[in-house]
Amino acid sequence: MGAVRMSAIVAAIDDALHETPFFPPQFRPGDGFTLVLERRGDGSLWMHEQHEIGVGRHSAVRTTRLRSIADAAQLYIRSQGNTEIDGVPIMWHA
Repeated sequence: MGAVRMSAIVAAIDDALHETPFFPPQFRPGDGFTLVLERRGDGSLWMHEQHEIGVGRHSAVRTTRLRSIADAAQLYIRSQGNTEIDGVPIMWHA
């Protein structure tokens, strides 16, 4: 079985953030989604994080500025608890 390079994932998320300012594009901060990435008009990258803290209850949104799209991609994948995507392993250092 093959593997996907982390650099390909970074490029895909970067491309997606050029199409719409949020990734995943269907979510916005405060929607109850664990983690949403945002690229603002000045090019800065932000991570909006929110967690379920009870049945139907979510924590406040915590927003953090990120240094790079690579950091953003890695945080997003790890927030989903994944070391693979659809059963395909990730080559983290490629």
